[in-house]
Amino acid sequence: MPLDESPAMRSGEPASAMAHGSAPGGERGTFVAFGLADFRFLFASGVASGFGMQMMMISRGVLAWDLTASFAITGVLSLSFGIPMLLLALVGGAVADRVDRRLLSLATQFGNTAIALLTAVLITTGLITVPLLFAIGLVQGAMFAFMMPSRQALLADVVPRSQLMNAIALNTAVMAASTIAGPALAGALIALGGTALAFYAQAVLGAAGFLTLIPISRRPITAAAIAARRNVFREISGGLRYLVGTRPLLIMLIMALVPAIFGMPYQVLLPGFATENLGNQSLFATMLTVSGVGSLMGSFLLATLTQVRRKAALQLAFGVGVGAGLLSLGVGSRMAGAPAALAASFVIGFSMMTYQTLNNTMLMSAADPRYMGRVMSIVMLSFSAGPLMGWPMGVIADRVGADSVFIGLGFAVIGFLALMAITQPSHMFGGAPERSVAADSPPLVAEDDGPPAAAGSAGGRAVGEPEAASTSRG
Repeated sequence: MPLDESPAMRSGEPASAMAHGSAPGGERGTFVAFGLADFRFLFASGVASGFGMQMMMISRGVLAWDLTASFAITGVLSLSFGIPMLLLALVGGAVADRVDRRLLSLATQFGNTAIALLTAVLITTGLITVPLLFAIGLVQGAMFAFMMPSRQALLADVVPRSQLMNAIALNTAVMAASTIAGPALAGALIALGGTALAFYAQAVLGAAGFLTLIPISRRPITAAAIAARRNVFREISGGLRYLVGTRPLLIMLIMALVPAIFGMPYQVLLPGFATENLGNQSLFATMLTVSGVGSLMGSFLLATLTQVRRKAALQLAFGVGVGAGLLSLGVGSRMAGAPAALAASFVIGFSMMTYQTLNNTMLMSAADPRYMGRVMSIVMLSFSAGPLMGWPMGVIADRVGADSVFIGLGFAVIGFLALMAITQPSHMFGGAPERSVAADSPPLVAEDDGPPAAAGSAGGRAVGEPEAASTSRG
């Protein structure tokens, strides 16, 4: 037996599944991933941190609007979150491929908890200002730049490939459920004790997310993976070359830009839209709650469709739903006010969540495990476009109104997807892409079930195994 190889590696199952006596990855069912103990802990952490994140969005949005009463300045404050993600996401992905992803997730979760507590104290003492809120956003964005790639890659570590879509859908359901209850809870706490109370609650949830990450099994980094480490910037460059040089992954990255650039910025405008167009700021939280109901329904739908083959075509259909929802939000609110806005919010939530889940599933199934952190960081880099687009959209909304911006975003989404369907028909209407192994990557063990967990945070072959030739496909 080569050094570092284990029974879990030879079977192709994650070490956690073997250690905790979980069933093999071939099982099917809506909740099959819960058979893995490590996934249950990661899921519980996601529940706490997801609720905290949604409450942060509500609290930060209300606080920004209360401090400025300006779409443009509220958009500028969203820049503070997007800039560090843009600058540090690639570094975060490279780090996630070099270190223990569990420890990196713990460190960033602790940092986010401390930031929430600090914000609450600043509000309580009356010291919070727009510049301070901007600075806090910079730190938070930096934390997310390291946290999100490590969490996404950790999910691929603890779940076999055959259960990956099920696990992603269940994980996504957490976020969907949090968008239902999170805004409502934040709104209730703000009404009860102001935004400070909401941020204190976020700190408590952050602490719970930290504690539930601790029991997850550590995955040792192989000696070969340690020896293969290079300068972090060379590793970033290698990850970019791998993604750009692998056509299916590049197409999926482009598809990830659709909700990031055209879909997500609409949330930055919602506090002002609810106040000025609908005449009731509290409808901001209600719209996000209704959107969360749609997201939850979409997540559970995908959790039952783990074996669907034409995922890209299904993603395309849900993407058109995102565009239609944005159009309905702009046009419908003019014609029917709040009821139409709430209905459109449901469509956007349902379509956006299913679109993103399908894209992430295909990416994580097709990417070389050793590059997983860097691939997911590049995807997250595209999502930094959401906060960055908040500022120009805010400037436009100050001039033409948020409802007109929503209509423009809807047309942009549908037009972009139509272009992709015309120019990339083989991807959009073909079967799921196969895993694309990098030229310098080790051979995959039990490819149908997923990467061996003993490859750990960085992946890599066990010492003594032969190096594989390039088998990049698609």
